[in-house]
Formats: sequence, C-alpha cells, structure tokens
Amino acid sequence: MTTTERDPGLQPERTLLAWRRTTLTAVGVLLLCCRALAVGQTVAHVVAVALSGALVCALCVGMRQRARRYQENPRCAEHASTVLLWVIAVVIGCVGVVSALG
Repeated sequence: MTTTERDPGLQPERTLLAWRRTTLTAVGVLLLCCRALAVGQTVAHVVAVALSGALVCALCVGMRQRARRYQENPRCAEHASTVLLWVIAVVIGCVGVVSALG
C-alpha cells in the first residue's frame, strides 16, 4: 500500500478561490441591481444596491482574512469568523427578498 504526501497548500488555495468566485458573483449582482436602479428608480432598487454593496464589502473582508491567514500559516485549519458568515448569509437573503419585491 502506497501513501501519497498531501500538499498542505491545496485546500487553502481552493477555499480562497471559492471566496473569490462568490465575491465575483456578488459584484455581478451589484451591477444588475445598479442597472435596475438606472431603469426604474424605486426605494426597493436603492435598498438592493445598498445591500449588494454591503455584501461585496463583507465578502472582500472575508477573502482578505482568508488570504492573510493562509499566507501566515498554510496548514491553518481555523474557520472564518462566525459573525462574518452570519452577516454574509443574512445580507444575501435580504438582497434576494428586496430584489424579488422590487
């Protein structure tokens, strides 16, 4: 039976790439909300743009925390801040609700 040595840098790299993909998707949602605001200026569109902007900012903070943590120690197994993850989840839900209503 042969054992292969695992590369400790692969999992952190995949996690960071997942954060980047999620942030890029949130930027796309922000741009769509801005387009909707330009077409029809309603309060719901303004709220959607504000929430989408907050989401992009929160994701950038999370991505930066991950990058810094993995640069310091590639074998670090710490999870992202629970508060940050809750903020991101709640804001994603709010953006969805406001977009559906607006």
